Parts: sequence; C-alpha cells; structure tokens
Amino acid sequence: MAQRRKSSTKYETFGNVAYEAATGEAVLDAPRDGAVSEPLPRLRPREEAQTEARVRTRRAGVVSPFAVIGFLCVAVLAVVLLVNCTQLAVYTDEMTTLRTELTDLQEEEADLLVQYELAYDLKSIKEDMLASGTMVEPDESQKVTLDLSEPDSIVVYDASEPESTGFWAQIGHFFSNLFG
Repeated sequence: MAQRRKSSTKYETFGNVAYEAATGEAVLDAPRDGAVSEPLPRLRPREEAQTEARVRTRRAGVVSPFAVIGFLCVAVLAVVLLVNCTQLAVYTDEMTTLRTELTDLQEEEADLLVQYELAYDLKSIKEDMLASGTMVEPDESQKVTLDLSEPDSIVVYDASEPESTGFWAQIGHFFSNLFG
C-alpha cells in the first residue's frame, strides 16, 4: 500500500500545475516554456563547524565636539524655556489678579459716584453760591484758550549711567532680566 501511495503521488510537472485531475492523469502533459522538467537536486544539509566563537571588539568611538556643543545649546535653551514658562505663569497670575482688582475698583467708583450725586446737587449749590455772591462767573477776559495744534516736544534728563550696547553686555542684561 505504501508503494502504491508513493507511485500515485508522483507528479509529472512542477509548480502550480502539479495537481492531478480526478481521473489520475496530469492536467498538463507538455512542459511550459521555462518549466523545470526535472526536480532540482537536493542540497546537502549544512555542516556547522565546531569552532570557537570569535569575540569581535569595536573601537571606542570618538565624541564629536559639534555634538557636545549641540547638546549644551539644547540644554541651555531648555533651561531658558523653562524659566520663561515659569515667568509667564507668574505674570499671567499677576495680570488676572490685577484685572479682578480693576473690575472691583470700577464697581466701587460707580457706587461712589452715585452716592456723591445723591449727596450733593451741584446745580443747586452753584445757583445758591451765585445768588449769595460768594461765587462769581468768569467773564470773557478771564477765560484762556490753549492752542495745542503744534507738536509736543519733551526732553528727559537722566542722571543714571548709560547702558553699554556690546554683545556681551546685552547677553548679561538678558540673563539678569531673566533671573531677576
């Protein structure tokens, strides 16, 4: 039976046309162009040599000075970014408190103006003072008109020492403002 089975599974062709039909005959008897007519020889199993494993060492790498400078620049920029973020958070918090204080002061101003207007009637006070003679309306000779059509000019005298404008002075000023 084993003999019979081996002989019945032998195919006449190789590849994707190697299936037999239901009648036991090969589907294609003629080989196609480029089809292999004989099976490829079996390769011998690879013999692994029993040799000692060689330890390969690698030379120590040289660190590039540009890489070191690059890492230092990245570290400095990270520190500056962190400091600026904290300063931004502090300034944002301060701005929020000042805004709430401003709205409180504006509400208080509105309340005080209402109380002032209710307490003092300026028109009646003016009429009373004019009638009693303690207050006199100014006449045309006492009125002065200011002409502001010319541009303003301001001169500021500062006694402090002038700031230096050198590159290193500007960097020092930047870091003093950054951490100060």
